[in-house]
Amino acid sequence: MGLKMPIYAIMEGKVTPYILDKNFEQYLPVIPSEVGYVNFTWMSGNKNYFYMFDTLDSDDKNILEPPTVTVKTDGKIPKRPKGKIHF
Repeated sequence: MGLKMPIYAIMEGKVTPYILDKNFEQYLPVIPSEVGYVNFTWMSGNKNYFYMFDTLDSDDKNILEPPTVTVKTDGKIPKRPKGKIHF
């Protein structure tokens, strides 16, 4: 059982405005405390995009451990869905 929520970081070759919004986290749903992980899936489609995770951290490590990733911390976004980030 899960909740799917598409969050588009890039559409038609441009970064979406809400990703750049300093209040972006206010638009996301609250994740219940019993959730063990969050899975992010991404794909680039027909274009080439690159990513880099500079810092993955938690504001309060007593509540949430720093995120871990199952992909390299930098590279090319795959053309088809792939990869996970666990919180």
